[in-house]
Amino acid sequence: MRWAVLLLVVLQVGAASKVSAAPRQVTGAGFNYYVLSLYWLPTLCLESPSADECGGPSRNGIIVRGLRPVLDWNSPTNCGGGDIISDSLIASLRDLMATRRVVEREWMEHGSCSGESPERFFALLRQAYDSVSLPHLNDGGADVTQTIHQVTKAFTNRDPGLFAQAISLTCSANPARLQEVRICVSKNLASNYCTGETIRSSCTTLNIQIPSAR
Repeated sequence: MRWAVLLLVVLQVGAASKVSAAPRQVTGAGFNYYVLSLYWLPTLCLESPSADECGGPSRNGIIVRGLRPVLDWNSPTNCGGGDIISDSLIASLRDLMATRRVVEREWMEHGSCSGESPERFFALLRQAYDSVSLPHLNDGGADVTQTIHQVTKAFTNRDPGLFAQAISLTCSANPARLQEVRICVSKNLASNYCTGETIRSSCTTLNIQIPSAR
């Protein structure tokens, strides 16, 4: 009898340790809003020429990098889960994301924290991306310099439903090149005020260089 009780205790401890070691799962209620991450492809390919995205699709020099669930601070990433991205889903995203590796990276880093299935998450990403009317920031043959306000205004002028406080820009340093345009959207993909760490990591310089998209 004593051995039976001891065996039961060992099994319970083992089960408890497995539960505690499981990856943290974040449901749709575990974040405040999404950030649609748009990247200026010419900057990416200047700074990281071997990036997968450099051989992929873009619209007006802009690519979608992800849809991030965010909090004001310490936003969730890499929330685990063993979902397998199907070949059919990868194929359906070829007009948005250059390679399987890009899709899988986005799922692991951000999709796994959305509380959605891969199919639903990437459907949301596509819906968010397609809803943004993208401006032509620089179609000429030479780099141009614009202010943060000018770049933000280029987006809001194209979309009356998008307000300036829902846009946050990031840039590299020396020189300050436009990197990322972050569009903050609610869980139902309406424009949302950017807050917290999204603002804290924004460009702090007034003027930014926009490399040519040609």
